[in-house]
Amino acid sequence: MIIYQAETARTRGMPVTPVTFLAWRTKYNEKMAQKKAMEDEEKFRALAPKEREEYKKHATRLSGMKSNTQDKLLTHGTFL
Repeated sequence: MIIYQAETARTRGMPVTPVTFLAWRTKYNEKMAQKKAMEDEEKFRALAPKEREEYKKHATRLSGMKSNTQDKLLTHGTFL
């Protein structure tokens, strides 16, 4: 019984509340954004000049879903 109580106390951890979750999520998202930026920078440095231009064009282009949701005609409910 004492071993069980010690094990549960060791593995219990901090209770998750909306406030603690949002704090963790913010830190996690920042950490992942930094990691992705570093990986993208390394990938970009390894490319040839012509491939760099293609990479820049591809990175700034909207996907189909994003272009449709940003279309002013579709957001107002009017279709051509």
